Amino acid sequence: MPYRGDRHDAGDRKPSSATPVEAHLLAAVATPSVAPCSTAVHEPFATLDDVYAAARGALREHVWDYLDGGAGQGETLDDNRRAFARWRFRPRVLTGMGEPSMATAFLGVELAMPLLTAPFGSDALFDPEGHRAVARANARYGVASIVPEAASFSMEEVVAAAPSAARFVQLHPAGPVSNFVSMLHRAEDAGYAAVCITADCPTAGWREHLMRSGFMPDASVVAGNYRDKAGVSPWDIFGHLVPRGEAPWSWRKLAELCSQGRLPFFVKGILTAEDAVLAREAGAAGILVSNHGGRQLDGAPASLDQLPDIRQGEAGVARVLELFRDELRTSMTLAGCSSIAAIGPHLLQPASGSRGA
Repeated sequence: MPYRGDRHDAGDRKPSSATPVEAHLLAAVATPSVAPCSTAVHEPFATLDDVYAAARGALREHVWDYLDGGAGQGETLDDNRRAFARWRFRPRVLTGMGEPSMATAFLGVELAMPLLTAPFGSDALFDPEGHRAVARANARYGVASIVPEAASFSMEEVVAAAPSAARFVQLHPAGPVSNFVSMLHRAEDAGYAAVCITADCPTAGWREHLMRSGFMPDASVVAGNYRDKAGVSPWDIFGHLVPRGEAPWSWRKLAELCSQGRLPFFVKGILTAEDAVLAREAGAAGILVSNHGGRQLDGAPASLDQLPDIRQGEAGVARVLELFRDELRTSMTLAGCSSIAAIGPHLLQPASGSRGA
């Protein structure tokens, strides 16, 4: 493959126009320091666009339409990608740094790079192995799966396929309360590290592409977690996706129910600073800024564009806590109190003119 950058431009110049230094540099650039491309091992997909094109070619048209489409006219779906063009890097040079490390951790789970795969449901529509295949690939590269509730395979089956990658499991704040608590305990028993609460799906988005095609997945591809569960059907859990008058849960209800399990939870579907604060107040250990891939509310902002607003909101909460801490420390110091346990009625007296207790 020819080099498409500066070497190509310089090579178009006449040799007589090059100085000795330029000629030396041109010769160095023209002599590759690696094996020629003809001996390289080619991966089946050179770019992400290649993967996308291959998936489109492999899936039936109505399945691809179900997977790839967004809500409404697809404005939010398209804007999710356009948003990246609204930001630019600020590169720094001569840093003296070595090879960068991409390793990080999320809720105590070590990751080789900061990436989690999303909990897309109906997974057997796209590959017979569904999220079991996703988890195995994640294990190879040291990243983690968010295993869906509306899955073709149970959370236990995905763990069995790749225990090092199946670390997070998704639940919907909907359906019978007893089932939600039961699923929390199942996640604990299966060895998951945390629960992902998808909060932005109280009903299905207005998906005109599905209205036109009339396609709906068979219940079997979303029933992996409910095949053997007596008294609970997929309709009991996912029926809220079809409008039937069921009120969405509140933050208080979510907090109360999640407190009945031992695992931390994080909330997916946050797009505003206000909801980020409410998630924290409800006990969430983290949030995922997401508009559901543009598949819920068309006209919602791109997820990337919301990060500054949410960071600013979190900063505001952090500043309140910082000021509270500093004022409390000052007051305790001036009152001669060395610890919280030492604070008591002996430190107080009625204000002048008021009646004591």
